[in-house]
Amino acid sequence: YYVLSMEKGTKCWITVRVEVDANKPEYPSVTPRVPAAVWGEREVRDMYGLIPVGLPDERRLVLPDDWPDELYPLRKDSMDYRQRPAPTTDAETYEFINELGDKKNNVVPIGPLHVTSDEPGHFRLFVDGENIIDADYRLFYVHRGMEKLAETRMGYNEVTFLSDRVCGICGFAHSTAYTTSVENAMGIQVPERAQMIRAILLEVERLHSH
Repeated sequence: YYVLSMEKGTKCWITVRVEVDANKPEYPSVTPRVPAAVWGEREVRDMYGLIPVGLPDERRLVLPDDWPDELYPLRKDSMDYRQRPAPTTDAETYEFINELGDKKNNVVPIGPLHVTSDEPGHFRLFVDGENIIDADYRLFYVHRGMEKLAETRMGYNEVTFLSDRVCGICGFAHSTAYTTSVENAMGIQVPERAQMIRAILLEVERLHSH
């Protein structure tokens, strides 16, 4: 875990490491204490098979309902994305929460496809009159497995072209993030002029897209 803020506004960067048994990959969930960690722990469970014990939400986050159990895409000994595994079910099994009990008339569904959405997303809004009091949602309908694609089928110099395509309106930001991580890992000092050009293009892209 990476902790970027603490109580009383203290600014810090803390790395919390947990040892996990290779034969029983489980660790204590922090979501009950830090609710914002729920997506991260669900994603790690889906993609790596690391089980957060005590996680309140047992549903999948990234993987579809028909994905085989015990197959974790981002493990080094896992599959190649060129061959998608056979589906295990032909029905959607994802269960949305129902915070309002039997008051089903106060649930407003939106999606998965909606004219106002840039990407597919299935939202369930729990409303009390005009007030939205809670929400449940499911995303990742168009997850493309870019991490595994970059890992198994591309060289370091080729991933730049893939990172350009992460997002349709912020390709330069993603490619800059990738190249910066490679430069930091290799200890490459970027010239000041290149840093200035990057900053200008990042701002132009931000103004255009947002």
